[in-house]
Amino acid sequence: MLATTEGEYQRFTKAVGSLLPISLADYKQQQMERRIRDMARKCLAPDLEAFAGMLRGDPKLLLQFEQHITINVSEFYRNPEAFEYLANRILARLSPKRDLKIWSAGCSCGAESYTLAMLLHQYAPSLRHGVHATDIDRAMLSRARQGKGYTAEEIRDLPLRLRTLYMTREDSTYAVTSEIQRLVRFDRHDLLRDQMTQVFDLVVCRNVVIYFTDDAKSRLYQKFVDALKPGGYLFIGATETINKAHELGLRYVHPCFYTKIAM
Repeated sequence: MLATTEGEYQRFTKAVGSLLPISLADYKQQQMERRIRDMARKCLAPDLEAFAGMLRGDPKLLLQFEQHITINVSEFYRNPEAFEYLANRILARLSPKRDLKIWSAGCSCGAESYTLAMLLHQYAPSLRHGVHATDIDRAMLSRARQGKGYTAEEIRDLPLRLRTLYMTREDSTYAVTSEIQRLVRFDRHDLLRDQMTQVFDLVVCRNVVIYFTDDAKSRLYQKFVDALKPGGYLFIGATETINKAHELGLRYVHPCFYTKIAM
């Protein structure tokens, strides 16, 4: 059984920082250490120091570790009531008369990003909308770019109207149609380290920041505000709230939704 001390964990995070472009210090220690212990135990590492040595000497194991600590839970139309509000209220406020730009931050396998593209296409199919989808996990981005291999469980909440229009069946899995894939561009991006130089009408980051420390959350929310056009919207997870939103330049609109205050 792995018995760790505070100092041992800190040394491990420093070692990982020299191997991967990820700062474990930005994640809540209790949750992250639990995930790390779980993998180390499965690898038969006697302690975190030994586990760090194993990661240093095995590139395949290091890649597995990166994928293990990166949270990759995503589904199409996750929390349907929130997406219904987006489709029926937010998109109307943003206006269908011009091209809209959306940032899907922490896009994982692309389910959320393609959901956004479907809604944009259905709402105003003649316009040149765009979804910029980013994630830190290269393996997830590779899967997302393919736009296929989605399971029945991953699309279970996607309304039939969208499933019929924008997805095709491939044996036991599902694929996104090419017209929807063309609306989404996937890029690797570290939310905490990398800058975003573009501005968007809508920034979507759901069920990602819950794993970060309060300091990391504050920095990330400020980054999202900076990436929003005045009057643009931030769409967050159903269990998330933004403390002192007004100080960041945001106004609460509805559960999951904030708007950037126009100065």
